[in-house]
Amino acid sequence: MSSSSTCGTCTSCLKKLSKEAQRVAFCFQRSCEQILLLKDRMKGIEIRLNRAERDGDEALLNSLQRRYQSCDAVIKMYKDYCIRKETEFCILSARIELRMTAVLARHGIHIPHTDDGVAGNEW
Repeated sequence: MSSSSTCGTCTSCLKKLSKEAQRVAFCFQRSCEQILLLKDRMKGIEIRLNRAERDGDEALLNSLQRRYQSCDAVIKMYKDYCIRKETEFCILSARIELRMTAVLARHGIHIPHTDDGVAGNEW
């Protein structure tokens, strides 16, 4: 979502940003689930690899090694995707917080900031 498509201080823009953050969080969650599924698949392949190696079945061994390497490559791709989505979510969260602060300030509501991040500890 480009910054030119939102004015930044209306509740409609906040809703759009919030919806985008929810979408990014969903994509992140689904990617994590896929990583877990692929890791389970790799465990199964590893068991079969050991059996093929023990039995001396070279054709099966080569095939399973390629499958294992493919799963590993896809896991790496999903991990990179998760990192991008995590970064995107952090940026969206920061944008939402900034815009929420602007909306509240426009309505005369000012939330004091503290160094430790916990409101109410002004000593």
